[in-house]
Amino acid sequence: MDDAEKAALRAKYEKPPLSFSIPLPPWLSSPQLGVWVVCLMLLVGYLFSLKMPLQRSDDFYKVIGGWSLAMGKGYCDISRPDAPFLTKYPPLGSLVMAPFMSLVGDFLRPLRLLSMFSYIASIPLIYRLLITRTNHHRALLILVLAGLNPLTLRILNFEGNGGIMILLVVAAITILERVRDTSPNNATGIWPGILLATFFYAHRTGIVFGAGSILYLFFVLRQRRLAIITALLFGTLAFPWLLRSYVVSGHWISPEYEAEIVGRSTEGAATQTPGLTSLLQHMLSEASQFPTQVGYTLFPWSRASGGQPWPFLTAHGFVWVATFSEWMIAILVTIGWIKALRARRFTEMYLVLHSLMLLVFFFNFQYFMGFLPWFYLYLADGAQQVLGKLWQRGARIGFVAILLILLAKDTKAFWLMPLTFQDRDLRWGWVAKVVPEREAVYYLNLGNYAFSQMRYFDSGRRMAVGITVAELESLLADPKHTAHWMCLPKTSLQNTSLQRAGWQPIVVEPDSIMPRAEQLKDLELSAAQQAFLDRMEPPQALWRRPVE
Repeated sequence: MDDAEKAALRAKYEKPPLSFSIPLPPWLSSPQLGVWVVCLMLLVGYLFSLKMPLQRSDDFYKVIGGWSLAMGKGYCDISRPDAPFLTKYPPLGSLVMAPFMSLVGDFLRPLRLLSMFSYIASIPLIYRLLITRTNHHRALLILVLAGLNPLTLRILNFEGNGGIMILLVVAAITILERVRDTSPNNATGIWPGILLATFFYAHRTGIVFGAGSILYLFFVLRQRRLAIITALLFGTLAFPWLLRSYVVSGHWISPEYEAEIVGRSTEGAATQTPGLTSLLQHMLSEASQFPTQVGYTLFPWSRASGGQPWPFLTAHGFVWVATFSEWMIAILVTIGWIKALRARRFTEMYLVLHSLMLLVFFFNFQYFMGFLPWFYLYLADGAQQVLGKLWQRGARIGFVAILLILLAKDTKAFWLMPLTFQDRDLRWGWVAKVVPEREAVYYLNLGNYAFSQMRYFDSGRRMAVGITVAELESLLADPKHTAHWMCLPKTSLQNTSLQRAGWQPIVVEPDSIMPRAEQLKDLELSAAQQAFLDRMEPPQALWRRPVE
């Protein structure tokens, strides 16, 4: 019996392998129509997510800069009486927001639409990048999972330019990866240089992104002339801001970032000089966060999310299940990532440099948000690599089902956040009724009160300046200080100091602004909601210094 006859007998009598597949509508086979449907699904989800409170972040510096530009005062921190130049962030985000602020006034919520539509505009580009790595249906599924991930929802609900940054990154990656498959000419280096410089003006990490792009062109693709053209254009466009930063603050990058990097790298060290040993210890400490961070982000049910939605794991002593799952997810992602590195594409190779940069600074998975679709792809590829035929026969369906259920549960917590969780902008109304416009209100530990580390102002453009306890004591001891308004928690011990210094209590923030315990007792809180509650400070008391 020859091989052909044996094959015919096997085909006749052997049972076909088990194969589970989800029947898909025919229209999903069309790339163009499938991408449009994904964009529509994400848009609907984002409109639901507008119910979320405004999400405070470092981007609020850019909001302040946008107001300053819209008022014709330059790129300044007009939330402070002395209105110093802003140095922490480049001005692109503020420049983009300024025209919108001129149109919508002090109502900041429409700025979220700017970020959301920018992210949706990046979806066709992300699809084109994914389709070179996987099939059409998996690419569409990854786009939905990444686009509706709670991390994506939270970042797109900043008042800032998270979606704009992702659009710029994806556009630059699209051009860089096309260079690998085409025959570039000298003019090809113009667009990468422009896009890299534009992203740098949106965020400081553009320095690392630009450097990684140039190194990739020079050493990996060996397009040395193209790399030199890109580097010269990127450096020429970025240099004015670096020089301006140095002239204003004496730092090429920014005093805030440089101080934070030094502080983190020397944390716990015997000296405050960042040495190689302390830096390596810091990087190892940050690297240990990878399993929890990636587990929580891709599957929002891990130990990092507070045990939700599986609280019985903690109640019955099975926390190790969540911990094991985090490590398993991290290992599968790493396997898929290493496999993808063999293709020598830009994204996978840059992510190595990006990760090293975060280990030096601090490891937070939100800085991978623009690359979230790739991490879902690495996870699926890693699972396929490890599970083999089991993956083909049904494990992938279970993987997708579990992922969709868990993401839907955690995402629902963001979409349907109870209205009792008022964002802090609504807590300014009572101050605006008392404090005259253009006046400065000094807040004790404003960073906590504002859910961020920066100063901001309310709809009446009353300035808000954060001070520490030591600065408060110095202020009270200085008879020449011009502060006239002070806001402290009504339970703060420093209220007594104000009273002794002759300050007069004006009004206390109504308790009704805070969610009451009986409103929360029957609610199933997600980790994000609980963290939001934990950071909400007690009602504030407003004090006024007597006018002499």
